[in-house]
Amino acid sequence: MVWKPKEKELSQEEAVALAKNDLKPYWHSSPPLFIAIQTDNGTHNIYPLNDEFEKKDWVILVLDLMSYNGENALSQLIEQQRRYAALGINFLAVLTAPYEFLKKRSLLEILLQQLHLPYICVLDSDNAIKSALQIQEFPDYILLTQGKILERSAGVNAAYHFEKMIQKFVRTNEHGLPLLPLYQTETPPLLDTGSYEFPRDAEHANIVLKGRWKKEKEWIETDDSDAQIQFKAMTPFVALVAGPAKELLELESARIAIEINEAPIIDLFSGKNIEFDEEGRTVVRCLHPGFFHILKDLTVDLKTIHLFFPIAKRIPVRIYSIKFSEPQKIENSGEPASGSS
Repeated sequence: MVWKPKEKELSQEEAVALAKNDLKPYWHSSPPLFIAIQTDNGTHNIYPLNDEFEKKDWVILVLDLMSYNGENALSQLIEQQRRYAALGINFLAVLTAPYEFLKKRSLLEILLQQLHLPYICVLDSDNAIKSALQIQEFPDYILLTQGKILERSAGVNAAYHFEKMIQKFVRTNEHGLPLLPLYQTETPPLLDTGSYEFPRDAEHANIVLKGRWKKEKEWIETDDSDAQIQFKAMTPFVALVAGPAKELLELESARIAIEINEAPIIDLFSGKNIEFDEEGRTVVRCLHPGFFHILKDLTVDLKTIHLFFPIAKRIPVRIYSIKFSEPQKIENSGEPASGSS
C-alpha cells in the first residue's frame, strides 16, 4: 500500500493522522504502525507512524496467504511468538494480495479469524511493503531492531534458520540464556511445488475444460452445471483457490465435486476441506473465496482428477488456481540449541 500526501501541505502531526486513517482498513489487531512511501526513483521506504515501533524489536513475516508455504509459515510464527514474545520480541505478519478478493477487509477478517492468529497482520495490497523490504522469495522472515533489518531468512527451511537467528539475538545481552531446542513440526510441512493459474493455464496440455466458461484477469467462472475441469495431479497434495462468483448468505455455498479416476475420494486421500454432500459426492463447499485442501497422499496411479460443479447454475463458481505440494525435507541437525533446557 502506498500512502501519498494530499496536495495541501500538512504538518507532521496532520500527515501522520491522515496516514493512519487511510491505512486503517489494511491493519488487523493493531492501528497502523508504519507506511510504505514511494520515492522519486520508484522504490519504497518504510516510515514509522508510531515512535514505539522503532524502539521495539520485531519479527516480520512476509508471505502469500493463498499457498501451502504461507499456511506453514503462519503456524511457525505462532510457535515463535509463543516462545519469544516474553523476551520482548513483537510479531507481525505482512500478507500479500495475489488475488483481488483478499483486498476486501470483511473477507480477509473471516480468513484470519479461521486461522486464529494471535499476532498483528497487515495486508500489502499493492506490494509496497514487499518493495520496501526487498522481498525476493516467500516466506521471508525478518528481524527488525531499532527500525533496521538485522537478520533475515527466506524460502525452504527459512523458519528453522531464522529461529537460530532469534536465539542468537536474544542471547546478545544474556549469554547462556536457557531456550527450547529449535522447533520442528511433528510431520514434514508441505512445500509449494507448482500450480495452474487461471486463466493463464486454461489451455495447458494437462488441463481439459468442458462446458461453458468465462475467463477474466485472474479467474475462470462457470454457471454451467455440466461444466468440468480435468487435470493431471503433479504431486501427492492438491489444493484449490476457489469460491463463489457472488456474495452468499450464511446458509448458501458454492459447491465443487472432486473425483479421482472417475470415483469419489476415499478418506485416505481426502484433504481436510473435503466432505460428502447429500448425493454422496465428495465436495468442497465455498461460502467465500479461499484456499481449500482437496487431496493428500496421492499415489502414482491416482493422478487423473475431475472437478464438477453440480449447482453452478444457481451459484456460479470461480476457479483461481490449482496448487500442488509435496512434503518438505526438514533440515535438522539433531542437536538442541546451545544453552537450551
